[in-house]
Amino acid sequence: MKRFKLSIVAAIVFGACALGNLGCSLIFVKAPLADSEEFGPDPEMECTSSKVAPVFDTVFTGTNLLSAAVAASADDKSGTTANQPLSREASVALGLGFGALFLGSAIYGFATTARCDRIHHGSASAPAGSTPAGSSQPSSPAAPSPSDD
Repeated sequence: MKRFKLSIVAAIVFGACALGNLGCSLIFVKAPLADSEEFGPDPEMECTSSKVAPVFDTVFTGTNLLSAAVAASADDKSGTTANQPLSREASVALGLGFGALFLGSAIYGFATTARCDRIHHGSASAPAGSTPAGSSQPSSPAAPSPSDD
């Protein structure tokens, strides 16, 4: 019974730490204003274009999923020592939970920084064939190819 109580306490502590650290991108990436893309490029827009936070989130996603895989592949006897405060099931659940949390943060971070890049640089970073928001000019036709006479 003592081991069960220790697992619950450890899970509560880890959960509280998770709420305090929601992921690098969710904490450090500043999104541009909601309608800022409609007005075209704005190099002065205050938003985060650095990919550092989402890269860290991606690394943390991988390490958490790896730890969950290691815990899942461990034999049943490995979780019975006094040095391991969590059961195998709790370790897998925490690894998957934190992995999902950091994955969501990484997706948010990459999407937000890409949007900030589009706002800072305009159509230069937009996909080929697309026009900036609010532009009604058609794309220029391809150059004529030389004919074989």
